[in-house]
Amino acid sequence: MPNTSHLTNNAALRRKLDDDPVAAVLTANVPLLFLYGGADPWVPVAQSVERLKPLSGQRHNIESRIIAGANHEMMFPVTETMQQDAKTDLNDAPQAPAYFMVLGSWLSRLFQSR
Repeated sequence: MPNTSHLTNNAALRRKLDDDPVAAVLTANVPLLFLYGGADPWVPVAQSVERLKPLSGQRHNIESRIIAGANHEMMFPVTETMQQDAKTDLNDAPQAPAYFMVLGSWLSRLFQSR
């Protein structure tokens, strides 16, 4: 993504956008599942997954999956506009079934051992 100074003049929002989630990941003591929509216009999915790889080597409680064709909301949009409002929500198809399958499988494996 571009530098946040080019995205907004709101200082609080810029700090939030500049927050590095790696620090939070490294301090987490719980299993983490990162789910990405393969057609997400907001998140650079390939870069995010690459950035997780070395962390997964350090921490064995990190997994990631990409839901093919889904956007940021795990929906299959008719047309992606990077706009979120009531009108755009009405154009989304049903939520991605693969999202629920991956999440359910991960939770089952996680709690099966407990």
